[in-house]
Amino acid sequence: MQFEVGGSYDELIDFGRQLQQYPLVYFNDEQEYQAVFQKGKNRPRFLWYFRIEVFAYKTNGAAAVKMVYDNNAAAEYRNRAAFSIRTSPASIVELGHLLATWKPTEQAEVVWVADE
Repeated sequence: MQFEVGGSYDELIDFGRQLQQYPLVYFNDEQEYQAVFQKGKNRPRFLWYFRIEVFAYKTNGAAAVKMVYDNNAAAEYRNRAAFSIRTSPASIVELGHLLATWKPTEQAEVVWVADE
């Protein structure tokens, strides 16, 4: 699946740096291993919404990546995709490395293959 997210890529690179530490650090608070990258709003009248959420779904650190994209258009023009990918902690760290070292001016896309 391919998404184009315009604007500054600095936030996405920072998100990658967070993921490189998975599951060694807590992301949002001391109770959850969860990291979120979000652009736009999931409401009508906003141009679009894009969210990547990385979280542990088992106590052994097994991870999932949840992605949501919505163009927030009227029903007849609406495009929405939402899915989760289960993967290993090592694969999350690899995704983090890919994002943290990404240079959008030199490489148009990031390709990540999750393992399980």
